[in-house]
Amino acid sequence: MLLATFGCESLLSCEQVLLGGTQRVSESHPLDKFGMPPIFVCDHLGKKFRRSLTATYDVSFTIQKGECFGLLGVNGAGKSTTFGMLTGSVIPTRGDARIMNYSLSGNRTQYLKRLGYCPQLDGLLLELSARTLLSVFGRLRGVPSSELANITQKWIDVLDMTNICDRPCKDYSGGNKRKLSTALALIADPPVVLLDEPTTGVDPVIRRKIWAILKHCRESNGQTVIITSHSMDECEAVCGRLTIMVKGLMKCIGTVPRLKTVYGQGYILLVKLVFSCTEEQAVEIQSKIEKTFSPHIRLQDKQHGLFNFHITSKSVKLHYMFDMMLDMKLKYKEIEDFSLSDISLEQVFLSLAKDK
Repeated sequence: MLLATFGCESLLSCEQVLLGGTQRVSESHPLDKFGMPPIFVCDHLGKKFRRSLTATYDVSFTIQKGECFGLLGVNGAGKSTTFGMLTGSVIPTRGDARIMNYSLSGNRTQYLKRLGYCPQLDGLLLELSARTLLSVFGRLRGVPSSELANITQKWIDVLDMTNICDRPCKDYSGGNKRKLSTALALIADPPVVLLDEPTTGVDPVIRRKIWAILKHCRESNGQTVIITSHSMDECEAVCGRLTIMVKGLMKCIGTVPRLKTVYGQGYILLVKLVFSCTEEQAVEIQSKIEKTFSPHIRLQDKQHGLFNFHITSKSVKLHYMFDMMLDMKLKYKEIEDFSLSDISLEQVFLSLAKDK
């Protein structure tokens, strides 16, 4: 079934999950809490490369000023094609995009002036230094000559690259290249910034540094960020809303808590056994747990001393599960501890992407 995504915020609310509709984005711009229209509109973008190959269908969403919006999907889901259309490097078969009042199709130059872009692969001139690249991009974005040196130095300080900023980019580590690529997209404060997997291949410290930079730019400068990612942690950390794409379709859109609520499909039950527990005792405990919560339980993973169960239905109430597990813990001294939690974003993603 084609799940058309048409400015879902106007059909339900920005907190709800999109399941369908017929209204065009251009006809129904939702307002933010201050009565302002969205700064960015993606209106029914689609790309068909040939008769047998359609990359994306009806990609539509709106984003408010200062918001971070995520495109989540497996390889081949249509994220990069969508970014290609939004940056003007791929000509859409249908649809349009708009920043403020400037459309990609009708006023391409003004649209692109207001757009920053960090490609998936580092688009750096490797013989140039970070200082030179930041200066060049700042000048191209219209930073006055009198302010250029100060703004360039500010970004060098923010990136923690003072010691290497005058070396050629070819000598930088992968993490420093990604930090610099992100900064080149953000310099001079373009209203909308597109980041294609900005933290791929970087260590956790640099990843969190990039997250902090994005948060500062949104909160202090009011920049709007659109990000693609494979990382569930990243989407939860930086995105106010996100969409999950599968085979070129937007399967849903909403906040992370809302997606978990609608598509969560139950709970996670972790049971830890004492180290001295024998195999026979573990089998008995597993059987007892499965019998107690049958038919709404599935063993997802089993390691020595640890069970990972998926309670597959919200009809099994949390207080009931908690009471049953407390009784079981009293009966079986081999149960050291247990925990009950909501479904993670990763499990929601896997559930929606299973058709792939």
